[in-house]
Amino acid sequence: MQLENLKINRVVMHEVLKRDDDRQPKDPVYGEALEDLEAAAKGAFTLRVTEALSTQSKSIEMHISDFSASSMVDIAGRLIDLDDTDFLEVSKEIAVRLASAQKARSIPGGVVIAFDGSFGVPERKFLGVIKAETQSGFRRSKNAEKILTEFLDNIFLTPATRLYKIGFLVQEPKDDGFYWRAIIFDSNISSSHRETAAQYFYESFFGCLFPANGAYETSRFYDLTKELCDAGRFHLTRSATSEMRSILS
Repeated sequence: MQLENLKINRVVMHEVLKRDDDRQPKDPVYGEALEDLEAAAKGAFTLRVTEALSTQSKSIEMHISDFSASSMVDIAGRLIDLDDTDFLEVSKEIAVRLASAQKARSIPGGVVIAFDGSFGVPERKFLGVIKAETQSGFRRSKNAEKILTEFLDNIFLTPATRLYKIGFLVQEPKDDGFYWRAIIFDSNISSSHRETAAQYFYESFFGCLFPANGAYETSRFYDLTKELCDAGRFHLTRSATSEMRSILS
């Protein structure tokens, strides 16, 4: 998706926590105010979103399957037109929904960033959600006397690692109203193996499914069949296996 003239309006950050051995969801840590990003930070944030959603091999438009109360579409429909105070309060529902979706203990916690704004001509409104994992690293800086190396903990949205996922809901005009489009960015997605995307994020949390794609499904069936054949997992005679391989080659 090309996000021309992307304008970020409001940004709020919450935190979701990894589940312990009891497998019960933990209460999120909520932000207490909207983020007041300085110009450089807002520019970098806008660039991260634009680059991610414009990467065709890692982002995909999905079919919205969940329109129920408290679904992401329902939350987005309420959030976009709220004032700042109510935006902050209702955005907490997003963190709760993600904490509920992260059922496996192997799923890391992270920062949940909800943001709204507009883009394009004619202008279209959107709501975006980023789940960003935190990491540690080092920074080199120089003062008047010497060069310092600093250890930084809990940093996120770094461009090198892309330890984040983005859900993007867009209001598209239609007749006298609008309809929703959903775009998902996941660094694990590839054009040939889209199943590697995090299902907990795009389906359980964001309420989306992969669109039907006959050509893709046929290609995946071919690849999986060939893999099984090469691995000898079909109980076939040697001649039948050889014939199947020749058909698939």
